[in-house]
Amino acid sequence: MEWIDEIETGNLLVRSKPFNDRETLYPVCDRCANPNQLISTDERCSACFHPFTRSFISFENLPLVEFKLDKGMTHRKFMELLSTKQDGDATGRRRHE
Repeated sequence: MEWIDEIETGNLLVRSKPFNDRETLYPVCDRCANPNQLISTDERCSACFHPFTRSFISFENLPLVEFKLDKGMTHRKFMELLSTKQDGDATGRRRHE
C-alpha cells in the first residue's frame, strides 16, 4: 500500500510530459514542407490541408508529382500518353533488342 501513491504519482508525471519524437520521424508534407505529427485523426497536412497518399507497401507518404503539358498538347492526349505502357526498364530508358 505504501507504493501505490508513489506509483500513481509517477504515472501522472509521465503522462503529463509532451511527446518528444525525433524530428526525422515526422512525415513532411511535399507541398508545403511542414512536418506533421506521426499520429493524426485525418490524413492531411496540418498546415495546407493537402491529403496524404500512402504507399500500400511501406505506408510512407507518396510524393506530390506535378505534370506540365507541352504547348499544343491537349489534356486528352496527355491522359492517353500517361496510360500507355512503355517497353523499358525502371529508369524509363528503352531496352535495346
